[in-house]
Amino acid sequence: MMREQWIRTYELRITHEALRKCKQYHREDSQKNCRPLILKYMKMIETYPLQGYLGYQKNDPSK
Repeated sequence: MMREQWIRTYELRITHEALRKCKQYHREDSQKNCRPLILKYMKMIETYPLQGYLGYQKNDPSK
């Protein structure tokens, strides 16, 4: 479980870095030109919830 979470976190970090570089390169037209990256990043954030110590277990309100 931890290895898969680490891989997903690293994918998210790489996508975020690519999005940052795209926005920096395109400046004013970044919303139009970087749209595929923006959509991919937003989808990744929604589908990659944190699990384990720093995610669910630490923030579990029932404990």
